Amino acid sequence: MEIRGTAAVSGISVTQLSLTLPHSQSGQTTTTHLRKGESLVLQQAQESLNFIKSVLRRLQSNVCFDSRETALVFMERILGDIQQAKAILAADDQQNLMPLQTGTTEASCSQKSS
Repeated sequence: MEIRGTAAVSGISVTQLSLTLPHSQSGQTTTTHLRKGESLVLQQAQESLNFIKSVLRRLQSNVCFDSRETALVFMERILGDIQQAKAILAADDQQNLMPLQTGTTEASCSQKSS
């Protein structure tokens, strides 16, 4: 089954979306659109941004290190958040995708690789 569509992305939000979804049994298609003025936040981008904001808040705080260990723990937390932000954006995470359902009939989706 092939899903076709277009999307416009601005920053971390989908601002325009149009999808054509085939019905697996009838062969007919359904087209759906994002309502004008509405947007969808891209989950991975939002989660990554949250980690980056956390890093920035920590870096902007007045931190005084009383020992080498304290400085090392601080830097490890900063580095951990940066690595987490990168990992989120680099992940091929499909866990949030749900199969399409119509009544009690379930149709699976497959993505075409380019």
